[in-house]
Amino acid sequence: TIVKPTIAGLQKEWSDKPDGGHLQVNFTEDHLFIVQANPTLLFIAINNIIGNAFKFSNRQDVFCHLSAQQDQLCLKVSDSGPGINPAIRQEIFKPFFSSAEQESHKGNGMGNMEKRAANIGAAFRLQAAPGKGTSISILMAL
Repeated sequence: TIVKPTIAGLQKEWSDKPDGGHLQVNFTEDHLFIVQANPTLLFIAINNIIGNAFKFSNRQDVFCHLSAQQDQLCLKVSDSGPGINPAIRQEIFKPFFSSAEQESHKGNGMGNMEKRAANIGAAFRLQAAPGKGTSISILMAL
C-alpha cells in the first residue's frame, strides 16, 4: 500500500467535513512510503488517529508528519490540545475510561487505536504532556 495517497485523501476528507478541521501534512523526503498493509485497515487506523486529534483539541489544526527512519515508516499525528495527565496515561487505554475533564468523551478510542495499529503490523507510540498537546506515532516496516 502506498501511504501518501491515503494521507492526501484523508486531508481532503477532513477539510470537506462541516465539523472537520485543517490537517497539515508534511513529508520529509520524496519517498513512496510503501508498506505491507491492507489499504482499508490502514485508512481506518490513520483516520481514527486524526479524528481523535481533532476531537480532543477542539478542532484545532492537526499535523501529520511522514518520514522514513532507516527501514521504517514513521507516521506522526500531533495536536495542540490539552495533552494527557501522566496520572491517567495508562488508564486511557481501558474501555470506556474518561477523565473528569473529558467526561463527555467516554469510549474505546486509545485502546482501539493501539489495536488498529497492531492489525496493520504497526507499533503504536504515544507522547503527551498536560498543556502541550498529544502526538501519536505508528511505525511500520517499509
